[in-house]
This record gives sequence, structure tokens and C-alpha cells, in this order.
Amino acid sequence: MKKIVILIFILLSINIFSQETINNNKLKLKFKNGINISFYETTKGKLRVTALSKDMKLKKNRFFINKEKSNVKIKKDGNRYILGKYIIEEIKNGYKVNLESNNKLLYSSVFSITKKGFLEIKNSYDKELFHGMGEANDKSSIIAKQFMIYQKAEYGNQAKLYIPFYFTTGGDAYYYNSNSKDIFKFGRRGSAVSKVYSKYGYLDYYYFYENSPKKIVSEFYKFSKSNSLIPKWAFGYLQSKYGYKNSEEVYNLIKKFKKYNIPVSGVILDLYWFKHMGDLDWDKDNWKDVAKLDRYLEENGVKLITISEPFFTVDSKSYKDFNKNGVFAKDKYGKTLKLSGWWCFGSEYGGIMNPIAKNSFDTIGNRYVQMRKTGIDGFWTDLGEPEGDPTEAYFNGYSEFEFHNYYNREWSKLIYKKMVKVFPNERPLILSRSGFTGSAKYNVSVWSGDSSSSYINFRKQIGIGINAGISGFSYWGSDVGGFLSDRKKPKKELFIRWMQFGTFVPVFRAHGSFSPREPWMYDDETTKLLKSYIDLRYQMLPYIYSTAYETYLNGVPMMRPLYLEYPKDNFAQKSSLQYFFGDFLMAAPVVRRIREKKEKEVYLPKGNWYDFYDLKKIVGGNKIKVKRDINKIPVYIKEGAILPFKDLILLFPAEKKSEFTLYNDDGISNNYLKGDYSKIKIILKKDSVEFEGIKKEMTFNLKIVKNGGVIKKVVELKKGDNKILFE
Repeated sequence: MKKIVILIFILLSINIFSQETINNNKLKLKFKNGINISFYETTKGKLRVTALSKDMKLKKNRFFINKEKSNVKIKKDGNRYILGKYIIEEIKNGYKVNLESNNKLLYSSVFSITKKGFLEIKNSYDKELFHGMGEANDKSSIIAKQFMIYQKAEYGNQAKLYIPFYFTTGGDAYYYNSNSKDIFKFGRRGSAVSKVYSKYGYLDYYYFYENSPKKIVSEFYKFSKSNSLIPKWAFGYLQSKYGYKNSEEVYNLIKKFKKYNIPVSGVILDLYWFKHMGDLDWDKDNWKDVAKLDRYLEENGVKLITISEPFFTVDSKSYKDFNKNGVFAKDKYGKTLKLSGWWCFGSEYGGIMNPIAKNSFDTIGNRYVQMRKTGIDGFWTDLGEPEGDPTEAYFNGYSEFEFHNYYNREWSKLIYKKMVKVFPNERPLILSRSGFTGSAKYNVSVWSGDSSSSYINFRKQIGIGINAGISGFSYWGSDVGGFLSDRKKPKKELFIRWMQFGTFVPVFRAHGSFSPREPWMYDDETTKLLKSYIDLRYQMLPYIYSTAYETYLNGVPMMRPLYLEYPKDNFAQKSSLQYFFGDFLMAAPVVRRIREKKEKEVYLPKGNWYDFYDLKKIVGGNKIKVKRDINKIPVYIKEGAILPFKDLILLFPAEKKSEFTLYNDDGISNNYLKGDYSKIKIILKKDSVEFEGIKKEMTFNLKIVKNGGVIKKVVELKKGDNKILFE
């Protein structure tokens, strides 16, 4: 049976119920202590709860998620109010909310007014664990942590990308229309208490229930409209550093990739591609023939991404035009706010752009259009928290405090919508350090920020990545090697481990500050090893791209915590150092030096598993010890796996049937939205495999791993359904 009783709200007073109002499918309850709470059921069956303190009027916020009320009329039955599938019942000190009759109390919520502001406290009666809160959380579950919802970058650590969304192991999920600096506190292990403080004097959130974490996450993607499909080339290997300074360095870079026969899909240019911060244009002194460079890159199958920031110096090419058109932030008197700081690079002053200004779509957007026309294929939006913007800034009447968390999302929205309008059949890519709920719908991929090149920060990346994924950001990566390494190359062993990890995450980019990050920067033996992993990445692209399509279609993240696949496994609930990459691969990165420990413990959930490298079968249900081999990252294949690689399809039959959708399209256009794609459903059974959706003759190399042996088959499939029996 489902868990039924969801919430009980207590208003910290006795007999305080004062007044009820039922209007337009919405229930409002007013209490003598001044707290007012309203409820309605949305058209998608979620419960919206809004609580206001005394004399507080809810300020309309255009950036909040506002879901329409359902058409279901509210009914009153004695001391109960029926809102669709929710039942609100008056009790001595307030009211409770049920889905259907059940005596088990699972959650209670208390609203009160404190010195810190408006407070809500939720208590778990089943000692459930909490999960979520965005890229700010670096553990699988949330235990004894506090989050202040205010996007920021911690130099040398990580970017804090907060998403005010969390859910419990019991299936309850909450999304808050949060304001800047709302505080979320979570209790210790075994005492699952959450507290939410708001200085604004009100709280506004949605509640919904699903019977599995995967369904919760999938539903959140739909709720927040976080589904998108970025270009296929973005899943290849992306080479970056701070930074390549001129055309010749890029030519030489590509020549080296060709020399070592290492594939590369994108080159990323940091600050040196322009002369002044805010130019949004090439420094022609160092980048003399950009059209020629673009042709060279395209001929070699390499895309170009360039950085831009929200700051514009007074001597930049854009400043006068932007100022004239009013697309900079203002001061309280309505004048362009003048800024100074490290990003000015010696200039006298500058401004910070306002992505929601009246003329921003054309004035700012046209600059990005011109960038695209010079051959720039993707946009790297940095410092977009925004980092270091002054508190006295105003954006269309919103103070910096009010607009801060939404800044980067609106910047991404501007770029994306402009690109789609001017280049309707091109699929944009935005690489961003920040964002907010729903940013991902604008083809945004995030990374974890300017981390240091250390094992401590490397270990954090796993938890950061899986929490980004469950919070709406499936397309995620980290600076392979760590951004800060004291202007030296990262330690060789650490770089190898980070590259191995990068092979098995959604977006694979090496990046660093004032030191090399290329795969040949050590010795020939290391180059050969790193090449093998980059080659492996390209072999896995059919599996990776199909997994990205699953994010687009169903809202299931590419990089997943173990508990999404094993929700009832206690170890999986708490595991922060292992994760699933797609449906069938489980990775356990080596996050310590070999000299510290010769072996690594890996947990295999119940069932049969196969070693990724030698395909040996292993019985799960416990921990195993694995030798720390510098040549390998521990990866395991789940029984029932269907792994479409570039040159073959690996099949691992199980007693129960399994399925996988092999998806493909041209990878760069929006024709897939019109149905121009290939989608082949592969159904694996104990003794056979079936292919549905074959539209033309195709040949597949099958490798079937079964009963300790390997069967190899070359099959030619014709239009229609095809069933292949195993020998």
C-alpha cells in the first residue's frame, strides 16, 4: 500500500483556526496568530501550499514556477476539505493532509515566526533519508547539512548550484519557489528533520508523491521542464585550458591530436580569444584569419566553444552600444551601474549586463549571433552566478538580492532563444558554471566549477555529479585534472584517474589554469593509456547518445545514484563513490593514491555482474576487493545489459527480459523534433534478442555473453521486426 498521510501543519497555538475561504478551486485558511495558508491541486495532481506570515502579501515573481489549478471543485465534508485526491482535515492545533485513509503518521510540519524569519519544520517519523538540493550537495544523501539558496562559486572548491528540491526515501518530494538566501537545514542520520527559513515572510512549494526515486526524478524533470537534447559532438572529448592564445596554438593543438591519433570533438577557448572583457568578438591581432581556422576545424571534425562573461569593460567593443540600449544593470537612481574589479583587466570601469532588459534579446542576442557567424559552435557562459556583482545592482526593478539566483538561467534563455530564432535548424550548446531550476531546457550543460587539483576535490565530483543529475541537470562534467594545480601539471596519477572518471560521465572536458591539460603532456606510456580511454569514449557514443535521449524523453539522468536503480538497497541509499552511467554500467572511480591502499572495495548490489574489461561473471549482493590498477577504473556491467557500441552490440542475457532503445539522429540539427531520427528497440531475453523499428537493411555485430562463454554473431536485419535466437 502507498504511504498515505503526507503532511500535518501545526500553527503553534491552541484553537487558532479563524476563517476559511473556498474560491476558484483553492482553499484558504486564516488563523488568529496571523498565519495564512492556501492549498490547491494542480492540473498534474500536485499539491501547492503557500504559507504567509501576518500582514504579508505574496509578491508576484515572474521567475517562480506557477502551475495551473485543476478543475476539481473543493468539497467540504464535516471538518474535512477534499481537494481532488488530497483530503485536508481540521485537527486541534491546525490541520492535516491525507491522500486516503491510513492511520500511519509520516510527516508533520510546523509553521512559526522567529527572529530568523518565517520557519517551517518537517519531521520524519520513519527516519527517512533526504536526497537532492542540486549541485551544491556532494554526498548521495543529505545528512546534517545546511544550504543557503544563493548561487556562488567557491574558487578551488566547487560551484554551488542550489536547486530547492528534495525528496525522501519514502517517496515524498518537495519543490520550493525559493527566494535568495532562503535556508534549508537537514538533520543528522536517523533524525530526518528538515527546516526552511525565509526572510521574506512566506513559503511557497509543491508536493508530490511517487513510489520510486527514479519516478520522482523523472517527474521533476517534467515539472521543471528540464528535458533537452544537446548536440552529439558535445559527448565526445572536449579539450580546454586557460588558455589557448592565438590561432597557431589551436592549429598546433589539432596537429598533435592527429599525430597521436587521438580523437577530439571540441576545442574551448578561454579569455584570450578577445582583447577586452565584453568584446564578444575576436582579438584580430592574435586570431588573424578566423574563417580559415573555422574551415580547418570543421574539416577535422572539431567544434569551437568560446567563453563569455556578464561583465563589459568601458573600452570593450560592446559597451557603448549596450549602454545606449539600456541593457546594463542600473543603480537605485536608474543610471547604469559602474563597476570595477579584477575582471576589468586594467580598464577603468565597466558594467554588468541585464539579460532581462527590454532590449536585451536584440542588443545582447545579436552579439551572440555574430559570434556564431564567425564559426563559434557553442557558448561557454562563465561567472554567471553572477560572481562578484554588487548588491546595489537592479535588474528591471528586481534588486540583486531578488534576481541573483535567476541571472544565469535568464542569460542561457536569451542565448538559446536567439539562436533558435536566427538558426532554427541548429541545435545550440551552452556550457555554464551556474543556473537554476529549468536551465537545462535551454540546452545547458553545467560543470562543477573551479576545483583544485587534489584527491579531496576529485572525490567530491561523484556526489556533485549525481546530485546535479537528480536535480534537473543531466548534462554535467568537471574540469578533468582539476582547475587549480599551482600553475604546474596535475600529478600524473591524479590526472589519469580523473580522465578515467571523465570517460564515464555525461560531458568529458579537460581544463585547467596556467598549465597543460592535453593527454600527451606526460610520457609516451601515459599518452597511450589516456588515448585508450578517449578511444573508449568514442566506442561508447551510441550507448551514451541513446542515454542522453532517455533524459530528453523520460527525464532520467545519465549519471545516476545507485538508489535510482536499487531503491530498497540500504547501501545504495548512502553510496557517494559509485554511480550508474546509463541503465547498465556502474562505475567506481579510484579516488585515492595507489600507495595509500593497494585494494579498493566495490559494492555490487544483488544479482549477477560482469567485469567491464574481461567480461568475467561476478555474483553480487556484497562488497568485493579490487586491485588498484593504474590502467583501469572499476566498471561493472549489470546482467541483462544491452550495450550498443560503435562496432558491436554487447548482450548479457538474464532470466528476466530487458530493453534498450538505440537512438540516433544527425546530431546537430533540430530535425529530430520533426521525427527525423532512428529509434530501434532492442529486447533481450534469455535465449533471444529482438529488434523493433528497423526501417532499412542493417548489419549488427553481436557479442553475447552467456553461461561463462561468448557467442559472436553477425546479423543482417531487414525492415520490420527481427528475432535472433542464440546458439
